[in-house]
Amino acid sequence: MKPAQVLVVGVVVALLAGFAAGAVASPGLFPVQTPTVTTTVLRTLERTVDRTVTATVTVEKTAAVDEMSIIYRAVDAYINNIPVGKWYFYEIKDLKELIDRGEKVFILDVREKAEWDAGYIPGAVHIRLTELTDNLDKLPKDKNALIVVYCKVGIRGAMAITALRMLGYTNIWNLRGGMDAWVAAGYPVAKP
Repeated sequence: MKPAQVLVVGVVVALLAGFAAGAVASPGLFPVQTPTVTTTVLRTLERTVDRTVTATVTVEKTAAVDEMSIIYRAVDAYINNIPVGKWYFYEIKDLKELIDRGEKVFILDVREKAEWDAGYIPGAVHIRLTELTDNLDKLPKDKNALIVVYCKVGIRGAMAITALRMLGYTNIWNLRGGMDAWVAAGYPVAKP
């Protein structure tokens, strides 16, 4: 493997591990069904010296779950499904051709608001990376729909596609080089 490829693999694994750790730290963002175990506890309540009343109380406890095994399985599934040679990148010229042909593509800008205000790819939808999981309703309902994500150069885009792939989106790609590459290619930029 070339040094550049090793670096890319290292970055992807680091991003995935960080993301997966965040998923465990913030279970509300990525609900995982945890098995529960019901335990019955018997308590005896004494009312008088002569009479004893027994009450049965049911207490529900969450079973111990090996959280790291959940993370390892998610990372393993993600890495083992990376297309050879593509690394989930979508080329700038290919996106431009899709747009020019009027084909259906959902373009997702995950940059900050100030970056969006400076200019964005025409037709893009803006959802900041840090607000992505709170705005899943803005994404296509069809998890197989083509989604191309971009940021400034590609790092936040990689984080976004990692999160969305783990949430079941199957046809999601990171725009290679991000907005910087789009502008450098001389393609049109829209402003709010």
